[in-house]
Amino acid sequence: MPILLVLNAWIINLEEFFKLVLAGLIGGIVAFFSLLKYFFSSYASEKGRNLATKQDIAEITNKIEEVKHQYNLIIEQFKGRNQLRLAALDKRLEVHQQAYSLLSELSSSIMNKKDVRIIAQKCGDWWWEHCLYLDAEARGAFWSAFRLAPENYYELTREEKNKTRNDLHKAFSLLEKAVELPPINIELDDFKKDNKG
Repeated sequence: MPILLVLNAWIINLEEFFKLVLAGLIGGIVAFFSLLKYFFSSYASEKGRNLATKQDIAEITNKIEEVKHQYNLIIEQFKGRNQLRLAALDKRLEVHQQAYSLLSELSSSIMNKKDVRIIAQKCGDWWWEHCLYLDAEARGAFWSAFRLAPENYYELTREEKNKTRNDLHKAFSLLEKAVELPPINIELDDFKKDNKG
């Protein structure tokens, strides 16, 4: 019997031991899952923030790309317009110079009583082929100067002569103004001012 008592005590202790182990195991599992829950919720929260950040970055990137695209379209339109202007610039300078030469010839023929009608006709023929290349004001002044060129300048009244000379001078001035470039030293001075530290 003493063995039974010892064995019985030992079994009771073993049952309590198992209960303790089971309680410890359950407590450990609960603690493990509590920690897991804490870390998982922290992880999920961080993951959610990262996802939201990624979505925000994607949205911002899309907006930046859209702005870049619109900017590039504007640049291309600007380039196209400037290329057209540059292509016409040489022709415009040439045509203004031709108009100036023709007016000079017309002015000379008026003052020297030489074939005004022939030179005026030459101006008219030239006009129809080149007028659109002239600056608007120069175009109007050139038209007036050759259309109103008198064949009989020396038979005109003083007032009519003055008007003819004024029309010619106005045409010359407007042709010069239309192709006038700023002096180089002004551009250099502006460049120096812009680049001062």
